Amino acid sequence: MMGKWNKRMPIWLGLLVMLIGGSILAQTGTISGKVTDTEGNALPGVNVLVQNTTFGASTGPNGEYTVKYLPAGTYTLTATMLGYEEQSVTVEVTPGTVAEANFTLKQTVIPTEAVVVSGSRQPEKITDAPVTVSVLDAVDIRRNAGFVFGEAISKAKGVDFYRTGVDGVAINSRGFMTAFSYRFQTFADGRNSMLPGASVGPGNLLPVAKEDIQQIELVLGPSSALYGPNASNGVLNVTTKHPRQSLGTTLVLGGGENSTLITRARHAGAVNDKIAYKANFEFLRAEDWVKNDTAAVTRDSLGNVIHATMEDPDFTIRHLRFDASVYYSFSPSTELVATYARAETHNIVTTNISRNQVDGWVNDIQQLRFHSPHFYATVYRTGNSAGNTHNINTKAAFIEAGMSEEDAIEAAKFIDKSQRYNAEMQYNTAFKNVRIVAGANYEDNRPVSEGTFLADTGDVEISIKQFGVYGQVEVDLPANFQVVAAGRYDTHDNYDAQFSPRVGLLYKVPGYGTFRVTYNQAYQAPAVIQQELLLRGADAFGFPVWFRGNISGYTLADGTKIDPLQPERSEGVEVGYRGMIGKHLFLDVNAYRTKYKDFISPLVLIGNPFAVPVAKIGDRDLTTPEFTLTYVNFGEVNIQGLDVGLRIQLTPNVSLTGSYSFVEPRDLFPTPSDTAGGKI
Repeated sequence: MMGKWNKRMPIWLGLLVMLIGGSILAQTGTISGKVTDTEGNALPGVNVLVQNTTFGASTGPNGEYTVKYLPAGTYTLTATMLGYEEQSVTVEVTPGTVAEANFTLKQTVIPTEAVVVSGSRQPEKITDAPVTVSVLDAVDIRRNAGFVFGEAISKAKGVDFYRTGVDGVAINSRGFMTAFSYRFQTFADGRNSMLPGASVGPGNLLPVAKEDIQQIELVLGPSSALYGPNASNGVLNVTTKHPRQSLGTTLVLGGGENSTLITRARHAGAVNDKIAYKANFEFLRAEDWVKNDTAAVTRDSLGNVIHATMEDPDFTIRHLRFDASVYYSFSPSTELVATYARAETHNIVTTNISRNQVDGWVNDIQQLRFHSPHFYATVYRTGNSAGNTHNINTKAAFIEAGMSEEDAIEAAKFIDKSQRYNAEMQYNTAFKNVRIVAGANYEDNRPVSEGTFLADTGDVEISIKQFGVYGQVEVDLPANFQVVAAGRYDTHDNYDAQFSPRVGLLYKVPGYGTFRVTYNQAYQAPAVIQQELLLRGADAFGFPVWFRGNISGYTLADGTKIDPLQPERSEGVEVGYRGMIGKHLFLDVNAYRTKYKDFISPLVLIGNPFAVPVAKIGDRDLTTPEFTLTYVNFGEVNIQGLDVGLRIQLTPNVSLTGSYSFVEPRDLFPTPSDTAGGKI
């Protein structure tokens, strides 16, 4: 009897699933329709969102859309697309039926209706944001022919951009661009995407597919008041698509010169009104550019190129990215999201001091986030694995010293088993003419290099914990004025607590735009690599060369003291206008002046065995003479700059866009200890 039951159980379970699924479908309805312009032409790529819910869709090539699994009720749908005026329609949904809602959008000259979240960490029109924000939506990204979305960012106002390979890009804003932009932070779907361990930007290890991006926002200038330490130059915030608003499958195949081959696939679906999901896969293979200019190579006395075969870099690029998310809706506006993401890369990375052969480096992420109209919370883990990554220059030096290539690679190899744990919660509310955002976040960074590039040798363990609370209040005043005040208080295991305020005054000209004046303070806690770096370079003139962090300070042989690194602070004033000039010109312009105090330098030579060597590192004697390079607080740096973005609508279908950015260092004020002995 039990055997018969076991055989029939799959049939009964299947019938039960069908009955439950049919019951759920019978309790929900569908909205479908078409979006056209005023001349009746279909508009693809329009976002149709159901207000106060997570439901929505994007129109296809024929301008048609469908929103499924809506519980019975009355809903307001809003159709938005950059370049067109927003339109809303109210429709009633009944169980088991399809309601129709069509839209006719009128073309507008400028993107004043774009909605951003990065400026205040809550939705607002871009013209109302109290900071300088540049926006790229899904249409902008799709129009860019590049293999990675970073190339589309290069066209945004105020962005410092340089290419690091066939598909590599580096992004910064407002000066001080280096291979590792410590002052510019990257976020994706609410999570800090800087790599644990070295605390540098993710680059090609950001596991976000181009087809899954809903919007990219760039906040230019100091942003510590809401985003915490190390957002002193700006923030890149990537928001991916919700599966309910982008159902279906997308497949991309691409190729090009340098033997480039790329495959991307995206699928999003909904099981019912409670469960939705999406998954992305990406693979890229290419051959990176090889330097063929022989003018600057190093040669021996016979004219032979030195290190050409000893370095022997592998110029093959391979990237593999995957992510999957499951969305569970408690109600149309409240949901829980579970995400797993992984990126693996093989390429050459240029650092501030040399080149690394990245071979099998993995960045993996697990995230859980909950959001409702007034509350948001997330916890996530970010982990690294360096694979067989090694330093190309160091490998070449070991081979030249007599090692086999295999042993040289092993000796030059990096280990990175770092992990970081983050948690954040946020609450927002509004009443009458006041809007409030408040939140707190926690970070536990656990770098592990086993002494290969950090000072975690022997039994030494590195752990850095940070905690911060923040809040912002916006108050609408009479005569179209608005005042914004924000502040953040942060604690750090290795440094004193810091407070970062922001105050802004906005004046809105109805139908045109917004003038704004803001004052910001921000700070940069030294990155892990600036505190704990321990890396040996190739010997010079018979002496070792060491790159070291500066968490303990140094004493030179002549008694000169170099203090341990302290957080870098900045404060600045910015004025700007975003809006219309006449009927055909949209202008976004801002001017700023920023003062940095205790400016953190790049690696500089502080100890020279032929002049004044380092005698002590902290309280520890250094007995072997060496060339010592480390980071120091330079003193004060003042910069001023201008960012301009414009769009001229020549005809209803033709526009001209452009941008201009200018950054100028005004004054350098070294502290007395920085100039002692002519070390800097």
